[in-house]
Amino acid sequence: MRIYPDRPPFPHNLTTSWREQTAWPAWWVDCAEADRPPFVTLYRLKVAFAAPMRLRFHVSADERYILFFNQTRLGRGPERGSPLYWYYESFMLDIPVGEHTFWTIVWSAGQYAAMAQMSVQPGFLFAAQGEHEALSTGLGEWQTCPYPGWDYQETSQAIWRGHRFRISRPFPTLKSLDSLDWRPARRVSRVCDRLQDWEVYQKRRLQPASLPPLFSAIRHPGALRLVCEPSSSDPEAVQSTALAPALPPDLHEDWQAFAAGKTDIHLPPGAVRRVVFKLPDYLVAYPKLTLSGGRGARIFIGWAEAARAQPDFWNREKGNRDELWGKYLVTQDDEIRPDGSENACYEPLWWQAGLYLQLLIVNGEAPLTLHALTLEETRYPLEMESRFDCSDSRLTAPLPLLVRGLQANANETFFDCPHYEELQYIGDTRLQALCHAVMTRDDRLTRKAITLFDASRLPEGFLQARFPCRVTQLIAPFSLYWVGMLWDYAHWRADLDFVRALLPGMRATLEAFRRHIGPDGLLHAPEGWNVTDWVEAWNQDAGVPPHGHNGVSGVLHWHLVYTLALAADLEKKLGEPELAAHYARWTRALAQAGQTAFWNEARGLFADDQTHATFCDHTQAFAVLSGQLPAAQRRRLAHAWPAAERSPASYYFLHYVLEAFRRLGLTQPLYAQLRRWDAEMVQIGLKTPLERVEPSRSDCHAWSAHPLYHYFATVLGVRPAEPGFASVEIVPMLGDLTWAEGVLVHPSGGDIRVAFERRGRRLRGLVELPPGVRGKLRLTTKTLPIEGRLIF
Repeated sequence: MRIYPDRPPFPHNLTTSWREQTAWPAWWVDCAEADRPPFVTLYRLKVAFAAPMRLRFHVSADERYILFFNQTRLGRGPERGSPLYWYYESFMLDIPVGEHTFWTIVWSAGQYAAMAQMSVQPGFLFAAQGEHEALSTGLGEWQTCPYPGWDYQETSQAIWRGHRFRISRPFPTLKSLDSLDWRPARRVSRVCDRLQDWEVYQKRRLQPASLPPLFSAIRHPGALRLVCEPSSSDPEAVQSTALAPALPPDLHEDWQAFAAGKTDIHLPPGAVRRVVFKLPDYLVAYPKLTLSGGRGARIFIGWAEAARAQPDFWNREKGNRDELWGKYLVTQDDEIRPDGSENACYEPLWWQAGLYLQLLIVNGEAPLTLHALTLEETRYPLEMESRFDCSDSRLTAPLPLLVRGLQANANETFFDCPHYEELQYIGDTRLQALCHAVMTRDDRLTRKAITLFDASRLPEGFLQARFPCRVTQLIAPFSLYWVGMLWDYAHWRADLDFVRALLPGMRATLEAFRRHIGPDGLLHAPEGWNVTDWVEAWNQDAGVPPHGHNGVSGVLHWHLVYTLALAADLEKKLGEPELAAHYARWTRALAQAGQTAFWNEARGLFADDQTHATFCDHTQAFAVLSGQLPAAQRRRLAHAWPAAERSPASYYFLHYVLEAFRRLGLTQPLYAQLRRWDAEMVQIGLKTPLERVEPSRSDCHAWSAHPLYHYFATVLGVRPAEPGFASVEIVPMLGDLTWAEGVLVHPSGGDIRVAFERRGRRLRGLVELPPGVRGKLRLTTKTLPIEGRLIF
């Protein structure tokens, strides 16, 4: 049903006024009776056709929609973006003879929306193409009405995700529509896909959806862990009660069979139940509860990542994630208040996320029957297309955890975490995109992220640290990671024209940093929040390294040097030698200033500040990755760094530490870090990677999934040798492994296959490249050219 047009659906009309040339033959419409957000509205169009026909149409809304044709759900949308990248979904539908109804649920949460949800003005758009343009909103007989009964609950938990629902009305059905008070939809404004006017007020510039439909699958709640009759019917009191094993024999309901969809649950008036399930895996899903009766009941569907040591949502002491007893399950809840009808379905308009699901049922004065509880998993259709294996289970055991973390944090944008924020941050996204590059040939989510970040640029030239987002956040160093994303994309993917089009933005971003270079040749801290990493010693400064708020920071300075080197390399490889020389000169000048200011000869390390009071992993990593250190200094640093007293990197920043260890040939410390994921995550029952070293806020943070990238790019050593992955350089780094092998997807459509085995002191193996891809295998004592298949 979804289609992906390769051209605008409505050609610009050059015969009309220049201000109208980019307008579609459709209007944004709204519901005059809906008042101010938050609200939920319905729209419908009844149509009748005397002959079968094929209809092409395009749909969007502000903020969200769920679209139906008769009783079939066609899709959810629009794909999340920003006002200048407001997406619409396109459909093609074969419609039989007869009467039919298009209808949609549209809602605007206003101040209660997720922070990543942007808005211009509430409204709905349906644009029919070809001979049926008269069916479009603003032209056809579209009707609308408010749909009360879906309200928002005030909460202090995870407010970045928006507030949760209180639902007192069943999900609408085609049959229920006729009982509503319909009014004509009101025209609001013309639709356009290009801003062309005397003055441009805030408008939505329509863009075709860039992503495929999200993955959808029905899941069941999983393993029953607890059924009890709590002494209190107050949700807060229940969450403040420690969990204890209780499956009382007097509670005869078969909740496990109910969870599997095999039986109903019948609860008498006044019954109170607390039921806890452990989900089969970490899920991002829409819960759906079907029930009968229960007028006056209150049912809370709550989600949690883990039980906590204290009844506090912000308490980070969780321990083993499989253990519940003696802990507290503090959940994010949607509340259902049944209206007493039969076989009514209740579901929130937005998903929840976690590993545990809790039902708290406080029945009223009427019997209540629960028929079914299902979970519709939703995420980007990301699957692991590559394969890695090796002789050490401490590396392979985390693989499911890493993949699941990447899946749970890939949606309409990349997420930092689904349970707390669902925001797309540049620092997180760079690592997620690298993991996607080794997992799949599908690069659409990465392209969208790069494009949206480019569109977020502030007047000075810095990018917004997270985008889309209603609240501006400036983390100037994150703008440098976006430059890194361009370099990564140019090499791991095969669309150099896409990168070339973004180079002007890269230059503007780098010039923003030039304004902050002092007379001493050092980078002085830009304004904003210059967070680098969640280092314990930096916690009082919110993750900002020494002098990173004001003054000169060795971490921030070397981060800029590293990024300028990437920019110089990118300009050179994409045919701009003059600009490459410009950035190369700037790189060398800043590197020399950094050597003078931060190198500590006695310790053989770079300091964090000009007084050489503190040292950390981060400065060493950026200095090494800049490629500006003389060979003797690299050897000195490689000898001193692993055993040095310094502030260590967190899971997130360890990506850059591992990259630097690889450059320095520090195999033993590299493997020591990679093996932490098994000991510190798998062994305590996690299903997705932690945000930071325990105690951790988030249990599902994709920035900590980067070992997946290193299994292919560092352990197996497979990396692009030139832009477009046109050639391959393979430098295996097996450490103490006896064997390692893998299959890595290549953008050409083929696969790179490698297998290495250590026999005594010699390395044997096989390398196979896709047709038309050449490469080199670099071993300790020799370099072997590769064309096709190489056995050595």
